[in-house]
Amino acid sequence: MKYNFYPEIQALRAIAVISIFLYHLQLKSFEGGFVGVDIFFVISGFLMTMILYEKKISIINFYISRLKRILPALIFVIVFVFVLTTIIFLPGHLDHFYKSLKYTLLFISNIFFWIKSADYFNINSYFQPLLHTWSLSLEMQFYFIMPFFIFFIKKLSNNSQIGFVLIFILSSLVLSILFIGREQSFYLLPYRICEFFIGTLVYLLKKKNLNIRYNDFFSFISFFILIILILKINNLNFPGVKGISISLFTGLIIFFNYTKIFIKLINVKILQFIGLISYSFFLIHWPVIVIYKYLIVSTFSLIDIAYISLITFVLSIISYYFIENPFKNMELKKFKKILIVYPFIFLILIFLANLIIKDVNKFNYFLNSEKEQIFKKLEVFNDDRKKLIKKIKLEDDINSNKKSIIVFGDSHATDIFLGIKQNYNNEKIFYISNNKDCFKILTENKKVHFFEKFQEFLFSKKSVSEFHYKECLTQINKLEKLLKKERHFKSIIISMKWDQEELNYLPYIIKILQKYNINIVLISKRLEIPHLGMALLKENNILNLNKFLDKKINRFDYLNNQLNQIAKRYDVKYFDLNQYICNKDSNSCNFINENQFKYLDYSHFTLKFGKKIMAKSLKKIINK
Repeated sequence: MKYNFYPEIQALRAIAVISIFLYHLQLKSFEGGFVGVDIFFVISGFLMTMILYEKKISIINFYISRLKRILPALIFVIVFVFVLTTIIFLPGHLDHFYKSLKYTLLFISNIFFWIKSADYFNINSYFQPLLHTWSLSLEMQFYFIMPFFIFFIKKLSNNSQIGFVLIFILSSLVLSILFIGREQSFYLLPYRICEFFIGTLVYLLKKKNLNIRYNDFFSFISFFILIILILKINNLNFPGVKGISISLFTGLIIFFNYTKIFIKLINVKILQFIGLISYSFFLIHWPVIVIYKYLIVSTFSLIDIAYISLITFVLSIISYYFIENPFKNMELKKFKKILIVYPFIFLILIFLANLIIKDVNKFNYFLNSEKEQIFKKLEVFNDDRKKLIKKIKLEDDINSNKKSIIVFGDSHATDIFLGIKQNYNNEKIFYISNNKDCFKILTENKKVHFFEKFQEFLFSKKSVSEFHYKECLTQINKLEKLLKKERHFKSIIISMKWDQEELNYLPYIIKILQKYNINIVLISKRLEIPHLGMALLKENNILNLNKFLDKKINRFDYLNNQLNQIAKRYDVKYFDLNQYICNKDSNSCNFINENQFKYLDYSHFTLKFGKKIMAKSLKKIINK
């Protein structure tokens, strides 16, 4: 253990950050690239253990050395993001960014994104330029507890140290598996510390100087399997066993003592250079992607990917050579004096954020009077929609005998329900909500843990992630109770935003409903446009805006074809609502003009258009 520099760690850093970068670009071949974060966790566990074992350093100096390594580049990126998002972001998205800002600066953004139920794998992450800092916060929390942990296990024998670390790894892994699919298992340290401690375990095993033959062979195998996992793994039930698998093979690559053959593979100059700037690259790449995406309001083309890569590399190199590296080589005594400035930076940024949010339009470069008028109209339409929802009381009394149609689903079903109610006041309608992922929850019988009830009490946060089991069960029980009590329904209309997972679990719900001999109608996934607010950043007038929206329509034919096939397989009805949204005889959909707005955002109807479209299609839906 004489080395201060590990080329394999530098190469692993490069592979990790490249994987994360390609994943965030949404390249299909790198859908498992998010596991680069897990690779970083193992590296951190190994290096922090090595530092605390081999260097005579006080706890305070250890913390300051970590801040010296992390803070300067982070502040650079935050200031960079602060300026650009203030100029570009819409008020709603800017408000969320400002809220995440202080948590990032305090290194608890993982807790913030957990409490706010920010889904790392969701498209809405493109409105959160600091979302990636959850992993940095997790690392800092690990750094905080690590000196105390090492201080304790140093008193044990070498074998006892290994055994103790193994117990921690297994305990954390069991906890992660018990809460698999819940957001806390992704964001919080107790569920992830097993990955850090794989690095600790590797250090302790290397310290024993075990004589292992065929090092190159095992190194190649570990490296090969790790690359395969990066390319093939998915986010279903992650981290759990999948996360620990990534960690184990990362640990094995660090563990083996290499000969000349494997060193040649990992010592490629470009790989070592990317590893060198990997921290700056990691910090910068996601804000660049978010801001670029925000400006183009479109999926990435090859030229977009080239621009993003160039911008990220240039900014990363600047950050590394002019900020990260000078501070990294700075003496602790000098940095301690500079560190006093940090609280003032924190307070200034928070003060500016609060000041700007009061009148964000003054700072938004892209807003003009015409766009502001459109925003105001959208706000009025949205308020009108909310008022009508309250007025007609979506959750009607289950004992009412005025029901002939049930509308079941998420916010898209709310649109259908509101359209029907506006057209047919005398119709007997009942609406039952269905949260996202309820199909999966009910199919797999996902139940609420005791600890989730405890966290609800502690953090005022309900059962997390997709597993709102009680809420889902309540709604399906309400639906079944209604169907048992009332026997004169014409149809049950199921309308959802539909994603692949919901389609996979849809048959379970269909089978429940078919027991009641009711006409089941599946409404197609609605075509989507770019978020209207974001699209307004791109185009200056209504005519150009409509042309832009027409070009960017996402029709989801592949999902609707699957939905239609499911309908045929289970002998239920399928209705394509999209044929009524756009004019069949025209290439233009005219989503927005002076007198009419079809959509409130990317896929939800305004009240006026919802009423119009249901007037055209209701009878066809029911009598299909």
